[in-house]
Amino acid sequence: MKKEKEKCLFIQLLIYYNFV
Repeated sequence: MKKEKEKCLFIQLLIYYNFV
């Protein structure tokens, strides 16, 4: 479960950097 949350966070970061 912890790994899944980390993956979600990583994807959100990727999307965030794509928007910047």
